[in-house]
Amino acid sequence: MSTHSQPRHWDLSWSHIPVSRKTEKHARQALVKLPGRAPKDKVKYAKLYWSGDVRATWPDLQTEVRRGRDVGILSGQSGLVFVDCDVKHTDATFEGQGNTRRLIPGATLSGLDDLHRVAAEHGETVPETYVIQTPSGGTHLYFRQNPGQEVSTKHHRRGWTIDVIAGQNLWVAAPPTQGYEVASDREVAELPLWLAQFIQGVNQRLLPVGGQRQQALLDAAREARSAVKVGTTGSLLDRWVRAELDVVAFAQEIRRGWNLAIFQCSCNLFEYGYAYEDVKKAVLDVAEPDNDHEADKAIDTIDSAWDRKKGGYAL
Repeated sequence: MSTHSQPRHWDLSWSHIPVSRKTEKHARQALVKLPGRAPKDKVKYAKLYWSGDVRATWPDLQTEVRRGRDVGILSGQSGLVFVDCDVKHTDATFEGQGNTRRLIPGATLSGLDDLHRVAAEHGETVPETYVIQTPSGGTHLYFRQNPGQEVSTKHHRRGWTIDVIAGQNLWVAAPPTQGYEVASDREVAELPLWLAQFIQGVNQRLLPVGGQRQQALLDAAREARSAVKVGTTGSLLDRWVRAELDVVAFAQEIRRGWNLAIFQCSCNLFEYGYAYEDVKKAVLDVAEPDNDHEADKAIDTIDSAWDRKKGGYAL
């Protein structure tokens, strides 16, 4: 179905926001910071942007696309759960040694296949619902929250080709963004209770993706920091600061160790001599709190690091 015409089951009550257009160099980003992080003169607009109260018509969204922007749809503000079924291609590998060595062909892993397999294991079927085809070949399945088991989650988990986006201020790209097409124009179904419970179980059983990368970032930060301590300045100092901030950004990405990463990074930057406001801005920019509560928590953590610095304690 073409995104130029309004889908039958597209809902005017859904909360959409204009977002920056994805490019080869840059991922999509919200155009406005969360109210807790916005400049004072932008707070009123930020609250309006994230409120979900502004309802856009289909022609409004088409206008945003013509202006060079993409369109996002907010999960929590719309009461929706997005089940993002990826398609992943694995490379061919070799197994064994010497004459017994054999080639293991690459494979295509389908999140949609995984979802149907999980449903069958539960003696269930995946409900027919509103479905969006994504540019990568994957699908976004739209569901309404189940009142008996609401889910709140984001980011991929190891060993699962499905990403679930559900929660306040979380969003996914949506039609009429280029490349996002309605594959199944059906009424949005309620998230089945068995699937809601399974999703919550996945969050508890499986670790987030990226443990090796997180360790590599920590090692890089320690290595660069050590080099700076002996008096190296200039580009190596920039490298150290970037490495410290990357640890915070990655903790936010995998939703693990976020508060501790903020504290350690802030302590290190304060110890080197950076000013409070500079550190606060830099850390909040990469920490990307999802809501006002998280933003306040991050600021409290930065303040704790600042109090530690004023007290003369080193990390």
